[in-house]
Amino acid sequence: MNHHVNGHPGLINRPPREINSKVAITRSQDYSDSDRSIKEALDLLGLTKICEKGDKVLIKPNLCLPTPPEDAETTHPEIVASMVRLAKEQGATVQVGDSCAWHLSMELVFETSQVREAALAAGADEVLDFAECDFVEVRVPDPRVMKTVAIPRPVAEADVIINLPKMKNNFVTLTTLAIKNMFGLLRLHDRHRYHRTPMDMAWACNDIFKAIKDQHRLTVIDGIWGVEGATHAGPVCKPGVVLASEDPIAVEAIANMVMGYHALESPHVQVGMKDDLGTGDPAEIDVLGASVEEVLHPFQRSLVSYVSRYTNVTEYYGGTCAACLWPTVALPPVVDPDKKYAVISGARVFLADDLEGVDEAYLVGTCACTPNHQHKGFMDKVRVAKKVIKLPTCPAMTHLLEERMGGVYDQARDAGYRDLIAVDGVALTHLPDTVRPELLPDVIERKEGRKKSWP
Repeated sequence: MNHHVNGHPGLINRPPREINSKVAITRSQDYSDSDRSIKEALDLLGLTKICEKGDKVLIKPNLCLPTPPEDAETTHPEIVASMVRLAKEQGATVQVGDSCAWHLSMELVFETSQVREAALAAGADEVLDFAECDFVEVRVPDPRVMKTVAIPRPVAEADVIINLPKMKNNFVTLTTLAIKNMFGLLRLHDRHRYHRTPMDMAWACNDIFKAIKDQHRLTVIDGIWGVEGATHAGPVCKPGVVLASEDPIAVEAIANMVMGYHALESPHVQVGMKDDLGTGDPAEIDVLGASVEEVLHPFQRSLVSYVSRYTNVTEYYGGTCAACLWPTVALPPVVDPDKKYAVISGARVFLADDLEGVDEAYLVGTCACTPNHQHKGFMDKVRVAKKVIKLPTCPAMTHLLEERMGGVYDQARDAGYRDLIAVDGVALTHLPDTVRPELLPDVIERKEGRKKSWP
């Protein structure tokens, strides 16, 4: 931790904070109880008001995918509605906004998640798709990776920002909680640049948070239901908790502990502490209400599968980052049992022999596609394959989503569901027993060419 505890040095060589951060934990098994859960948490924190009359309040839930509330992938509509009501009771103008992942339709996300309907019914003045907003450049104090960051104008102009993340796993950064929820403030093409390694994500998300730090009033983590196991595709679990704090790093650290992880295990907490956005040291955090021990709900980890399930697909990795792992395992789009495939990603790939007899070789990402990123003779070995397909972007997921992949994937794309191959890649990138069982049969049918139409 930060200072010496029982003779052991801490994460950062600095004196302990003079005033501890506060994190409130309240228990709730039912979303109909959301008003009580949040108000109780605020009472524990001593927050009688979260805004002033006339303030412009921006509420940022996690609305990344078009999934129903019972899948626990998005912030539950009742949590959003409760926060809207609270801000409206205090005389604020309230906007709710987010942008979705990949190339999805935010209209579909709003409809499926039920958040827009719930927010407007609770009195929200507007529900925003950030992708449709004007973006403005905002200075980042003490930046790591961005001197300025382009964020939606309503966010930049808000007096108060309330962060409503969901409690769930992430195979790149361990969890998706307070800090990573800020990723939705970026334009999609800006997100692609940083969606690579745990460090890229952590430094980018913490820089975004620095830009809105003075407006951030409160983070409330929806942990009544959550997603364990596979990222975006894991089983629903029910920790039955709501966590709240004015310190986004502290609430993320305590949520990590509730999920059975180390407080400092996620890179967001470590970088946030180093950059003084808050503290993740439990010795510097007062937990109010229920204790961590009382609500401990260990999550099944997001366990990655590094190999294709198909024996006629051979993988060749060379320092592959997480961003290229998804498309690497997702390829080829359809596996023909009579063909032989090679899927290659990363820099300095160790390719023992040439690809003689390989029908299709996929080069995944800029590193794999760039000769000077590889060992001498690499491209000569690859060119022996009958067909070479390149995904030459960084990360390669960008190219995978933008190209037509054939068959049912193109049918889905034409119907407005552009990321079907990415969804299948998510499921196949994880060990099967960490994925919701009902997802895998459809994924495998598409992968094996047995599902001919969409939907």
